[in-house]
Amino acid sequence: MVQNVADRVHSALKNFLEKRARYPRFKKLHRYNSLTYPQSGFKLKDGKLYLSNIGYVRIFIHRPLLGKIKQLTIKRDADEWYAIFITEREEPSKIPIQEILANRTRSADLGLEKFAVFDDSSSVEYPEFLRQSENKIKQIQHHFSRKQRGSKRYRMLGRMLAKLHLHIKRQREDFQNKLIHNIFKESDVLILEKLNVSSMLRNHRLAKSISDAS
Repeated sequence: MVQNVADRVHSALKNFLEKRARYPRFKKLHRYNSLTYPQSGFKLKDGKLYLSNIGYVRIFIHRPLLGKIKQLTIKRDADEWYAIFITEREEPSKIPIQEILANRTRSADLGLEKFAVFDDSSSVEYPEFLRQSENKIKQIQHHFSRKQRGSKRYRMLGRMLAKLHLHIKRQREDFQNKLIHNIFKESDVLILEKLNVSSMLRNHRLAKSISDAS
């Protein structure tokens, strides 16, 4: 862990000196949301994860770990904790794109009126998850802004707001993952246009919709 903290400080100072970021500031305890074990100090045993200086914690592994585990990062997101493993394994063999049949290739045009329009004229609507929850977000933010900073009620509303945004993020990811899964049932290659999203977000009339469509 100590080694990784030094790496983070070095990276922050490097970004500042190369004018990619502001001068790094000291992180308070409540702002420190992740820690990394770059080499050792952790192990999986009997459905539990051992962390150096912490002990055994319960873990739910939602997919098998393939390859040799090289690094572990513990991350907090809206009061939920995640274990992110980096593994090393052999690179799978690749098929040259010239050998893929034309009928196994799909292309799509991305947009806002239609989330995606495919080369066979079919299209997919986007559910607009952010706008569905917008009234609830505004209601919580209204009460949140009126509470005394640091109070019990202030912290509770802050957690509610963070969890709601996390829920919207998961809705987006679930929608996109299911869409991609259905596409690759019948295809091997998906071609998408290259969009300059950072420039598109400067349009204040469409920025919210572009971000919501991710």
